Amino acid sequence: MNLAVDKTQHNFDSMRWLFIAPGNLAGDFSNVPCGIGILAAILEQNGIFVRVKDFSVEPLDYAGLKEFIVLNRISHVGITMMTCQACVAYEIAKFIETEDSSIVIVSGGIHPTILPEESLKNSIDIVYRDEAESSFVETLPHILKTPFDYERLREIQGITFACGDEVISTGDAERVQDLDSLPLPAYHLFAFPERYVTQFLYKKGYSTNLITSRGCTGHCVFCSKHYQGVHFQSAENVVEQFIFLRDKYNISQIFVQDDFFSYDLERVEKICDLLIKNKVDVPWVCSNTRADSISYELFRKMKESGCISVAFGVESGNEMVRKKIGKNLKTEDIFNAVKLAKRAGLLTSAFYIFGHHCETWEDALDTIEFAKNLNTDTVTFSVNCPFPGAPLYKMLIKKGVSLPEDWGRYRTWGEPLFETEFLSKQQIVKLQKMAYRQYYLRPAYLMRQIQNLFKTGNFFMYWRGLKWMLEQYFDYKVMAKNRPAHLRK
Repeated sequence: MNLAVDKTQHNFDSMRWLFIAPGNLAGDFSNVPCGIGILAAILEQNGIFVRVKDFSVEPLDYAGLKEFIVLNRISHVGITMMTCQACVAYEIAKFIETEDSSIVIVSGGIHPTILPEESLKNSIDIVYRDEAESSFVETLPHILKTPFDYERLREIQGITFACGDEVISTGDAERVQDLDSLPLPAYHLFAFPERYVTQFLYKKGYSTNLITSRGCTGHCVFCSKHYQGVHFQSAENVVEQFIFLRDKYNISQIFVQDDFFSYDLERVEKICDLLIKNKVDVPWVCSNTRADSISYELFRKMKESGCISVAFGVESGNEMVRKKIGKNLKTEDIFNAVKLAKRAGLLTSAFYIFGHHCETWEDALDTIEFAKNLNTDTVTFSVNCPFPGAPLYKMLIKKGVSLPEDWGRYRTWGEPLFETEFLSKQQIVKLQKMAYRQYYLRPAYLMRQIQNLFKTGNFFMYWRGLKWMLEQYFDYKVMAKNRPAHLRK
């Protein structure tokens, strides 16, 4: 992939970029927004001025933002957003446009990808849909100044923009086949690593998230992924990142955040072999593991390479519900995978959702009993959310279900956005809270965790785990004092 701009044809000295992340989603953690981090690195490789503002780790002060833009003579702003961040993102875009209408404002991320025309109505000039690295570089010469070179923009795939009264959406951008060709995020432009902390912490010290692949082969109705298939970095590249983060930033633990990390088992095994061979010695966590695509031998090698914990997306304890929501996992496969992970010495976690469109009260009770029988070290019980672009969202709209227009409410905790044929909103919340209490307050569970605590002596990990559990149960409010003011809602 060619990520270089042609400086023989254009002068980019006047182009000065600012990338903005509107804020975190929830919880007492903050992950580096890798998408804008990579784009910032690409700009730096091309000698183009770029800065970053991540409002998940600093307060959103509009006066300060204006001063920053003026002092740095910013000409172009790029804003990334998920659905629950869209309201804040649009407010930021409107503020910048009002203060200086000459500044070009672009956006990317899953929400603009799904609803590009909405973004154009909210002070956004161009939307980069799906993976933006290639299309972003291609557009740079044609958006140096306004008016844009609209004829050339029409030739670039993966973008949406307005030309007069016409909205143009070009064809889908080609996916990045070789993720090794992309640079690492420009970590030095963030308050990294001091202000960032991952969901799971094994010990004191700096931590970070890492995304080593893109995509998923699943068909879950609640997921708004926009393309099929998995592309990934080579094992060598992944291990080089581990070593770089350890040596450059003193990172002592890594949260691997892939949607489907275990897609290519040979790659996972090679990653583990290289981590062992190079004595990297950095504990890591696997956030998403398919229960039907793993083996004891691989779990054991993951443990030897430094893996601490693996997580499984179960979503429902009822097999018929799982089939109806596109999560085609057999019960025996789930129990077998967790059993093998425990046997290999790994901590285990499971994710469940209440409020599936086809779920009855009895089905939900099945999930609670299933979770207790599976008996992972930690669990997350979420509330179903119909994100735009997901099959569930389209299904509900087709049925005439009224969904709120406030994107800030689209989240997997708190009050559900819809009631099902079988469950009211109040019942869904009741099930979630009941599940947390029944799971974590079991005497046998508490005794096992206390024994593990004294056996390992890792008080820090268990203290962080307790805080994380309280965050989930109380809808991410109890630790709000640790977040910037605009994120304490």
